[in-house]
Formats: sequence, structure tokens, C-alpha cells
Amino acid sequence: MPGIKAQLPYGKVNHFGIEVTDNITWRGWEPGCEVTKTIVLKNVCVKTKKLRFKSPQTRFFATLYPQTIVLSAGTSFTLPVTFRPLEKVLYKDKVEFITDGSSFRIPLDGLLPELDISVPQTVNFGMCAVADVVQLTFELENRCEVLTPFRVEAKEPFAVEPFEGLLDPFSKITILASFRPKNALVYVGDIQFRYGKDGYDQSRISIFEGIGKYPHLVVSGSGISQAEGRNGGQELETVINFDTVSVGQSVQKWIELTNMAPVNAPFQIDHPASRGRVDTVFRCVQKQGIVPANSVIRVPVSMLFYCRLSLPFFKTEAGFNQVLFFICFHLSL
Repeated sequence: MPGIKAQLPYGKVNHFGIEVTDNITWRGWEPGCEVTKTIVLKNVCVKTKKLRFKSPQTRFFATLYPQTIVLSAGTSFTLPVTFRPLEKVLYKDKVEFITDGSSFRIPLDGLLPELDISVPQTVNFGMCAVADVVQLTFELENRCEVLTPFRVEAKEPFAVEPFEGLLDPFSKITILASFRPKNALVYVGDIQFRYGKDGYDQSRISIFEGIGKYPHLVVSGSGISQAEGRNGGQELETVINFDTVSVGQSVQKWIELTNMAPVNAPFQIDHPASRGRVDTVFRCVQKQGIVPANSVIRVPVSMLFYCRLSLPFFKTEAGFNQVLFFICFHLSL
């Protein structure tokens, strides 16, 4: 029956029965500093081990004077290594250990800071009505110990906010991304996240995706009838009939807006007659709104008649479509 091999701790290696870290790395240092780390050697065999070591070759790394290390089964020895950099350059060296006629090396690395940011591979906005907007958020992360400036290059119909800024070491900020299609098309864009201290010389790319859809509103409700567009025009016309109304009587009708599209449909209601008339008979309090995808909303239109005749109309706009609401009623005195 085969034996079970013990799993080494993360970052550890086994050299000839000696468990030791695979390398020693210094990060985030400044010239003139002095930082000490340790190499821990552990005998994981049942036999006593004798080791000798050679000091680092450069003067930027220092350790104990070379000596013989005796490790009984299960015991450990800690070897300190001090790093003394003098300038902002990359430093590399090693400590070599010799045991039973064989040797192994532990690399010593004084690394320079490396700028690194993390962005999502893709951002999918799904479907959006033409002339409407869909917004999503995601995180921009600084994965290094250096203050990192960034700038985002996005083209329409995509946009991001903020599009530039500074990332603190190992920090995250929330980015607001927007998709505002102008046509019923499939949009795919490469968004560049540039970063770096020397003119944003590094970059990451995130793919933004979205689909533009034309909104489709259907108007219905009690007292409403359809009429053909006047003069063969492009606008659709709808008549709201209040029937017989007595002087001083207040009557309310409802317009149902049904969104037949799989996207939200923003709309605006314009009442041209109300701009220059104080005593307008007809009122529509709601001026704008959004009909959710595949949903219905009701918009109230009220009438309060006193003495002056009023035959106004309302105009509803949804995306690139317009519907005119003409008001009909019979006056009862």
C-alpha cells in the first residue's frame, strides 16, 4: 500500500529532509532603510542533520558569520538576514546551505514597487431603451503599495464616473458606468483603464456590452378612441372623450400606457394649452415617468369646467414616438 505524502505548508519546500521557506522577499522599502527577515530551517527527518551555510555575496544583504548548524529530529534553527538598500534598484542575492554533500539555495529579492490595478473583464448592461440610460457599479482596485493615478477612456454610448483619480495603496473605489444607446443596435466597446506615474504608460482593458431597443408604448383606457394621424403625419393621435359634463363638475379619466418592449420606456407629457391659459379646463398632473418593461401604468387626466370653452390637447413622447391626446366633451348647462 503506497505511503501518504505529507503536504507542505504554503511557501515551504523540502530540501533533503530540511523544511524551509522557498524565498525571502522585501517589498515597500526605501533607500537607506534596514529591514531584517528570517530563514527558518526545520528538520523533518528522524535523523540528526548538520548544515553549513554561505553568506550572501553582496554587501546589501547580511547574516550571521558562517557556522555549522546541528538540527535534531523535529528541531528548528532561525537565521536572520538583514537588507540594507542604498538606491532605488532591484537587488538579488542568495544564501546557500550545504548538507550531506548536497546543497540548496534560498533566493533573496529586494523588489521594486510594481503598479497593478484590477478591473472587471466584462461589464454587461443588458438591454436599454434608446435615449434612456442603464447604470451599473463595479470596483477598481489598487493591488500595489504605491499611490496610483488612473484615467479611463470610454467612448459613447458608454461612460464612467469618475473617469480619473488617485488610488491609495491596496484600496478600492466604486466606478459608476453608464450605457445610453442612440440606436437599436448591439454595442461592444473596449474601455481602457490607463494608470502609471509616467504619463499613464500602463493599461487594463474591460469590455462593455449593451443592447439598444426602441420603446413601444400602447395607449388605452376608458373613453379613449384611436384616430388617424392628421395630414398623413407620423404622430399617432388618441381621443379622450369625457362625454357630457355639467358646469362646475369635475371629471377624471385614466390613460393606460402599456409598455410592450423588454426595456423601460421613459415618457414625457406636454400640455401646450396650459402654458398661456390660467383657467385651463383640462389638467394632467403627471408630466413624466417611466413605464417598466412589459408593464402598465395609469396616468390621470381631469376636467373641471366653469364657463370658458377649452379644446386643448396633450402630447406624450416616448423615445422617438409621439402620441397626441385630443379632448372631447359635451357641455351640459
